[in-house]
Amino acid sequence: MSIQVFFNEEDQIIESHLDEPFDWSIIERMVPQLSHQILERQCRRILLDFRGANLHLSTFNVYATPQKLAEEFKKLGIDIRSLKRALIFMPDDGDYRFLETVSINQAQTLRIFFDEEMAKAWLTGKKFSGKG
Repeated sequence: MSIQVFFNEEDQIIESHLDEPFDWSIIERMVPQLSHQILERQCRRILLDFRGANLHLSTFNVYATPQKLAEEFKKLGIDIRSLKRALIFMPDDGDYRFLETVSINQAQTLRIFFDEEMAKAWLTGKKFSGKG
C-alpha cells in the first residue's frame, strides 16, 4: 500500500500513483507530497492515477471531497482552483463522474479519464496519439 508522487520530466507534470483504498486519510497524506512538488517545480498540472485504488466513498463523502481537498491545499498555501488535475480510474469505480461534477461546480479544474495517454494529452495540451 503506497502513495508515490514525482515530477515527470518528459511531460512536465506532477504524477501521483495510489495503490491502496481511497479514503480521507489518503488526502491528508497525499496533499503535502503534491504541494511540495507544486511549489518546488512551479507546476500546476497533476496526474492522479487511482487505478490501483478503490473509490468506495459514500455519496456524501464524494460530495465533500473537493472541499476537503481545497482545505488541505490551502493549509499549505496553494489555491486548488489554480491546479489542473486529471484523475485516472478503472471504469468500474462508480462515483467518479459525480466527483468530477462537484469539483467543477466548486471552480476546480478536474477531469476524469480511464486512459493515461488521454489524461496526459489533456493536461499538457498535446495531441492525443491514440497509441495508449
